[in-house]
Amino acid sequence: MREIIDPHTHVLPKMDDGSRGTVMSIEMLKRMKAMGITVVCGTSHYYRRDESIREFCERREAALDRLSEVLTDDLPRVIPGSEVAFFHGISEEEDLEMLCYEGTRTLLLEMPFTDWTSSNVDEVRSLVLDRRLNLILAHPERFLFSKSNKEYLRRLAEMNIYFQVNGENFTSFFTRKEGLEILKMTPRRLLGSDAHNTEKRPPNLDAARSYVSRKMGAEELERIDEAACRLILGT
Repeated sequence: MREIIDPHTHVLPKMDDGSRGTVMSIEMLKRMKAMGITVVCGTSHYYRRDESIREFCERREAALDRLSEVLTDDLPRVIPGSEVAFFHGISEEEDLEMLCYEGTRTLLLEMPFTDWTSSNVDEVRSLVLDRRLNLILAHPERFLFSKSNKEYLRRLAEMNIYFQVNGENFTSFFTRKEGLEILKMTPRRLLGSDAHNTEKRPPNLDAARSYVSRKMGAEELERIDEAACRLILGT
């Protein structure tokens, strides 16, 4: 059976603005299971200004341990990772690989919510070409507010970088166009829920998968799943 991966969630308890505890984490995982998800990535926010990478990883391990104590075999497997907020000098950060999905060289990167600069994009390019990381860009659709960002996204799409679009884009008629625009910008596509809780930002990957299957075909959805498995599971 093919694994269905949600590469972007905030399911780890009390790590960030996501799950407020193990009870909520389990409820989120139950909902994901009902959507056919078999592997869930706990990609808590990492902000360089707040803590060191090693401090973050220690907190993440403790949160995963707490969740593992109540996790049952019938629920999706949870893989630790991180959603790394871009910071100046990221391409030179010695411990950066510790923030990758466990056992991989794949990093989920969140770009700045500002107009990007050529220096920002050069650092991203260095992560791929010099650090040899497999890079996933988190929710690039959120950066279309800027004409210059849109042009930079087109440049990044020409590199070996994956664009991960959030499921919430496909739950509303008014945001589907932007989500689809990003997906068509690159052949390297991923879908993620970016689920934070069971209320305002619940699991939603089923909506995205259904929409992509209708608009781009079941074969494209299968290619997306295969790409996620290669990047995160190494299969």
